[in-house]
Amino acid sequence: MKPLIVRVTCLLFLGAAPLVASGLVEDPTTRLVLQITVDQLRGDQPTLMRDRFGAGGFRYLMEEGAYYKAANYSHSITETAPGHATLFTGASPREHGIIGNEWFDAETGLRVYNCEDDSHALVGEEFRAGSGTSPTNLMCSTITDELRLARGESSKVFAVSVKDRGAILPAGHLGKAFWYSSSTGGFVTSDYYYESYPEWVEAWNNSGVVDGYRDTQWELAAPLEEYRWSQVDERECERSYKHLGKTFPHPLSDAAGEGYQKALRYTPAGDEIVASFAKQLIEAEGLGQDDVPDFLALSFSATDYVGHVFGPLSLEAEDNLLHLDATLADLFAYIDEHVGLKNTLVVLSADHGAPDCPEHLAGLGRAVGWVDAPQLIKNANGALKEHFDTDEELLRAHVTPYLWLDHPKIAELELDPKEVADVAAAGALRTKGLALAVPRWKLEGKALGDSPLNSRLQAAFHAERSGDVYLVPEPQWLLGIGNASAVLSSLHGSPWRYDTHVPIMIAGPGISEGSYYREVAPRDIAPTVALLLGIKAPAVTTGEPLFEALGD
Repeated sequence: MKPLIVRVTCLLFLGAAPLVASGLVEDPTTRLVLQITVDQLRGDQPTLMRDRFGAGGFRYLMEEGAYYKAANYSHSITETAPGHATLFTGASPREHGIIGNEWFDAETGLRVYNCEDDSHALVGEEFRAGSGTSPTNLMCSTITDELRLARGESSKVFAVSVKDRGAILPAGHLGKAFWYSSSTGGFVTSDYYYESYPEWVEAWNNSGVVDGYRDTQWELAAPLEEYRWSQVDERECERSYKHLGKTFPHPLSDAAGEGYQKALRYTPAGDEIVASFAKQLIEAEGLGQDDVPDFLALSFSATDYVGHVFGPLSLEAEDNLLHLDATLADLFAYIDEHVGLKNTLVVLSADHGAPDCPEHLAGLGRAVGWVDAPQLIKNANGALKEHFDTDEELLRAHVTPYLWLDHPKIAELELDPKEVADVAAAGALRTKGLALAVPRWKLEGKALGDSPLNSRLQAAFHAERSGDVYLVPEPQWLLGIGNASAVLSSLHGSPWRYDTHVPIMIAGPGISEGSYYREVAPRDIAPTVALLLGIKAPAVTTGEPLFEALGD
């Protein structure tokens, strides 16, 4: 395995050459839908990087497809799971039920991970509590489900990601999902999908692709002076994941031997192994080889991991996008050879954006920072105890962005839940950097009033799963759980534009070329794909088709 810098440089030159259609079919017909989600790709970043990309990756989509530059999520809680669910259902958390990466279940008193399902263990592993996964928490159909319902088993549906949620949610209830295991160094799935692994999966896992990165380094793909976002290799806000360090070159091997497979996710190697596995899948499963369209959803996660640790405008983040562009160019060339790009509908978007590092902005004179989560809880608890003259703990849980109240205790004390929520919200608002603390009863009704911000808050609210007080930080202030700033450089999840703004790019059969500045939303993708495939959109879709992209 060549070092990352060597392989990526080669791919950049390959991607710069025009892609040659394979000529498998005379008339352009959609044989494959390739929907790509770049985790944490903020909407302005592709435009900023356009002249640094090769011709065969991002620029293929930007120049030969429909490029929407003003796409924003219409819900808040801009996290990975809600974003992926929205991209494939065409709905908001209010409808699809995936309100966050995690939430609190008041009935069991436990946190719920978005894809957890203890009735489905990983294939080939003994059952372990908390390790099971499936799409059971997704409350509606996806565009991938609708394709299977319309075309039956003739349409093959797969999803692949480093993250389990990046594969499970796009695959829907009827597709099949694979994700990377940092414990085994291979791709895994649960017995919701398979009783045993297909031979081609085991072959890939045993092929040595992941081990091939040992004793290599993540090096800059270009001279330092060519970088735009930052030419400072170690900024104050940057963190380090395990042995990677804060400066280039980042060693991929771990002297202790314990963090190698985990650390790959925080480098461009994470995306490269997803693309490698996807190629094997395309060939082994025969995707795109007949007139019945197949669907492959790929979620590339390295941009998110890099953004969290080094910051979204770091030298590492910019370099990572150069690597990802080369990975996309190589993947598109492979698909052109095996399926034909003229027969492949390619969709690219992101699950959320991200803010710049607070420390970086503070150095520019901005009054920003991290919300002190422990202090926030202390303020809310203190207000409750003082107002109701009690020593009881009336707060039960904090899973960002919600506080959950202890309703059995509130009933025992014969308190009004609405008043308790109001007092908790008022107490939380004493915390520096918090903009809003919205009680549940306001989200349930019309008390918030009509505004774009309030609309995003309500679109993220689900009556069965959401908490009692919704916490919203001030713009550029970051709200996590505990001492998040000690391990993270940046954190998304807010309703503000830097978190909601993502790109939408669509290229392939039936798509008109052009750049568009109309305000659109990622929930518009599913109904657009449905029209192009001649199938119905998911039942709870609230998006509208992207009519400019649909051509004549």
